[in-house]
Amino acid sequence: MNPSQINISVIIPAYNEEKDLPLALSSLMKQNRNDFELIVIDDGSTDHTRQVIRDRFPKVILLEQDHQGPGAARNLGAHQAKGKILVFTDADIILEHDTLSKLVGPIEAGQHKATGWFNEKVYDPENTWSRCWQIAHRLPLDSRMPLGYDVTQARVFRAVRKDFFWELGGFKTNLGIHDDNLSPEPVPMLKEVTVYHKNPRGFVEVWQTAAWIGKGTVASGGKDNGYKKLLTYALPKSIVVGLWRSIQFTLPQFLLFKIYFDLAVTVGILKALLGQKVSK
Repeated sequence: MNPSQINISVIIPAYNEEKDLPLALSSLMKQNRNDFELIVIDDGSTDHTRQVIRDRFPKVILLEQDHQGPGAARNLGAHQAKGKILVFTDADIILEHDTLSKLVGPIEAGQHKATGWFNEKVYDPENTWSRCWQIAHRLPLDSRMPLGYDVTQARVFRAVRKDFFWELGGFKTNLGIHDDNLSPEPVPMLKEVTVYHKNPRGFVEVWQTAAWIGKGTVASGGKDNGYKKLLTYALPKSIVVGLWRSIQFTLPQFLLFKIYFDLAVTVGILKALLGQKVSK
């Protein structure tokens, strides 16, 4: 495509995403507009992420960096982007065919500088791993949005004018899992935009993501917050909460999941307190 025809740059950070990324990229290939480029930043993966992109998605622009976390990866993609509008999504997000059109429409019309999506549904709500993940986060089983979520206070955008993005200085790279909290003012959350989020599944994915969450509690809230959170994820509480919710949701597997999840978060907190970097 001629660079002058590119209005949107879709940016995806990827770290060891060989399993989930193809589904996300396939959904982007089915969008109802074609004036966009697709940039994937490999964040130092140790699996076959790069090879999957080269073999199956040759039109994707592949950038590479040492493992620094998604904030740094997104900034790298934004530096290379040709579009006037940046769209940030993830390797575990599946879009509907009109997601891009609905997301950037209000920006193209001059109504907003940035937008976000509201309907973030669970891709596989019947999967046991996925159900456990939702229960552990006190979320509805079929949605990643908390009940009663105050959309007027949302600070995470998914589409943004590139000039405005750089006015804000790009993403911070030292906040771990919270590095997408960028906007200084509330972002319009579009209820007409629906995406599907694939939750971590399997022991390795759950451990890595939970540990990253633990690191993020220190990165965003400081060491004092980290010490407080160690009590929140302590084993006695994990057992009590896990047992109660496994009964509440008739899901006996949740007890073991809760203990495993909280242990991984605890390890992440301890690593961050000891000064390890907060990337996943």
